[in-house]
Amino acid sequence: TYNNNNDLYIPSGFTPDQPENNMFYVKGKNIKEYEIRIYSKQGIMVYSSKDINEKWDGRYNGELLEMGAYVYVITYTTTDNKINQIINTITLIRTR
Repeated sequence: TYNNNNDLYIPSGFTPDQPENNMFYVKGKNIKEYEIRIYSKQGIMVYSSKDINEKWDGRYNGELLEMGAYVYVITYTTTDNKINQIINTITLIRTR
């Protein structure tokens, strides 16, 4: 799903224990700066990155997290210096 400004493509879910769709990543266009933070239901930050090309494998401290929704906060600046923030959820789906 693209965000309202069409700057970022953010998937709604992924399946880390499958051969396909097994990494969560964001695609962007005209992005100058980017940061993502992902939190568990308990409020623990389980992933963060400032590299839009980096992918999350659904793990925290080397362990695959349980199935469920995780809150992400993305803050980014476009090439025309507009600062945006998106808060939403990503669903981690486990099949095993």
